[in-house]
Amino acid sequence: MDVDLPWHRHALHVWNVIATDGATVQMIGGNGYGWNYEGRYDPELIAHYGRRRREVVDRWSPTVTAVALAGRWSYEREQTRHYAMAQNLATEVRRRYDTALADVDLLVMPTVPMVAPEIPAPDDPLETRVARALEMIVNCAPFDVSGHPATSVPAGLSQGLPVGMMLIGRRFEDTTPLRVAHAFEQLVGGFPQPPAR
Repeated sequence: MDVDLPWHRHALHVWNVIATDGATVQMIGGNGYGWNYEGRYDPELIAHYGRRRREVVDRWSPTVTAVALAGRWSYEREQTRHYAMAQNLATEVRRRYDTALADVDLLVMPTVPMVAPEIPAPDDPLETRVARALEMIVNCAPFDVSGHPATSVPAGLSQGLPVGMMLIGRRFEDTTPLRVAHAFEQLVGGFPQPPAR
């Protein structure tokens, strides 16, 4: 079955807003925990994170800085209205993948949409370093929004670099992609090692 690729790209945009605004509110404003979590809170860890993130702000990566600035701008200028809109669209993202999985047990796709690029040098332009950090999430991020279990398994080498195969299952059926990943590993006799550089 073919997944509606334009919709898959749309799902990435929904994730972008949720991740940017959500990370700013939770990781920055909420000192790594956010609010309304029903599990155990660690007051010492929250305080440590809150202190340290201020002390090392000059060492944040360009990607983290860009996310924090964009999220803060959205929070201050737009009152997180785009976050609310994206969360409302998340139900449609979930429905689309539920439909794609209605008659099959799994969706199979590349983990990333390209072979591994070279790691940018510290003196490469800022836009190159940020692009490298974010361009590989295109296939993975939509499932963070939809809630479908996904796992990646090494599937071979291309031009001497590892290629991943992502297995996506129905919601609440986490064991299916894990079982198939294990069976694939047994079938191919283990995962290939990239050549030493």
